[in-house]
Amino acid sequence: MPASTAYSNHELLAHKGELTIFGQLFLPGGYDGGQLPTIACAHGFGSNYLHAVPYAWELAAAGYAVYCFDFCGGGYASRSDGNPITMSLATEKDDCLAVMRMLSQRPEVDPNRLYLMGEGQGGFAATMAGHEAPELVRAMVLLYPAFYLHDEARRSFPTLKNIPVSYRQLGMRVGRCYGEVAWNTNPYTQMRDYPGHVLIVHGDEDATCPVEYSQRAVEVFPHARLEVIHGGKHVFRERALDRSISLVHEFLDQQVAEADKTEAQSAVTTQATAQSVASAQAVASAQATPQTGAQSVAATQPATPFSTASTATASATSASVAASAAPASVLARSASAAPVATTIATSTTAPTTTASKAATPTAGIEASKVGGFAAPTSSSVATPTTGTPSTDASSVDDEEVQVKGAHVAKTKATSTYGGRIYANQAQSIRGRHSVHKTRTNYSGGKHFRH
Repeated sequence: MPASTAYSNHELLAHKGELTIFGQLFLPGGYDGGQLPTIACAHGFGSNYLHAVPYAWELAAAGYAVYCFDFCGGGYASRSDGNPITMSLATEKDDCLAVMRMLSQRPEVDPNRLYLMGEGQGGFAATMAGHEAPELVRAMVLLYPAFYLHDEARRSFPTLKNIPVSYRQLGMRVGRCYGEVAWNTNPYTQMRDYPGHVLIVHGDEDATCPVEYSQRAVEVFPHARLEVIHGGKHVFRERALDRSISLVHEFLDQQVAEADKTEAQSAVTTQATAQSVASAQAVASAQATPQTGAQSVAATQPATPFSTASTATASATSASVAASAAPASVLARSASAAPVATTIATSTTAPTTTASKAATPTAGIEASKVGGFAAPTSSSVATPTTGTPSTDASSVDDEEVQVKGAHVAKTKATSTYGGRIYANQAQSIRGRHSVHKTRTNYSGGKHFRH
């Protein structure tokens, strides 16, 4: 196991109705606040949270928050409430969701980088949880998932009526509900519409959960990858365990990097949209200004009821009132859709007065590159900007864009998760640590080193 200063852990409870779920939260050593990418770890049938602790050591030392918990009634060694007689895949799915909801509200957890890992039956339950609430489960890791349980239930019990009140499953007594849920739940129907990425790790010598079920699953999940560990058996140990931990760590780093990229693009898009709206409002405001020059010309004309000047003045006044009454969004669409026709009254007897100048956006700006309009400049005649500004963040890079002889500097949005250098560390908590030292694993109550 890594040095104790590489991580810290403490008890943290979740609640599902009247039942309490026991768990341990592992944090990076020196953690002093802020949101971290987080993964919850669900154990297999008849086991407890200790099976996931080796993953917690590695990931917490690398900057993740890791929550290892016991299913309600999930095993005789479980410290959560519940009884194996009332446990089923459905209750374990609900346990997963209760844990994910609790974690999403924690100050240590970044809800946009919240992931779920399940081993064995816990992998089946995690798949059901991801299907029901993908907004809580951003990505999944499935270790030798027990997708065979559906077929096994149907082979053992030809009909639901054949399921006894209780029976033994892998040495642990379970109730009728366990068999009924397994009989009715096809795991592959739970996978088809899951939008997140999935990593499946399976050993090719697993005699409990055949690897063929994972090979089929990777074809059904929209975004899944299968890693087969040669010589790996059910519940990884020694070299297979080290390989699995490395694969999980790499996968989570990829998910965090992708989330960082998406967040940065979203920030650029939001900023560009705000700039476009502000520029459009400025254009609308300029066009709403009364044509004082035309009114000045009209004032020198004779007071003829149907004179050209009177008509021009009335038109300018009506346009001004209509423009000031219209919503900004309507004015913005009007400004970008068609040029504005301006009527100026003239007279052969009165001196000519120059029309007032109105601020307009610079014509010809490549709005699709800079995400909006340029700052307004002065012009003798109001000229609308043609085209619709684009907010495509994918077109933004670190270079400058040439805009009609002027440079528009663009700032690349950056994102860091965690994003802090801890007082007792000279590097980000996300930095990789060499922690492949002596690691302790627990399996069936046995304690061994490798």
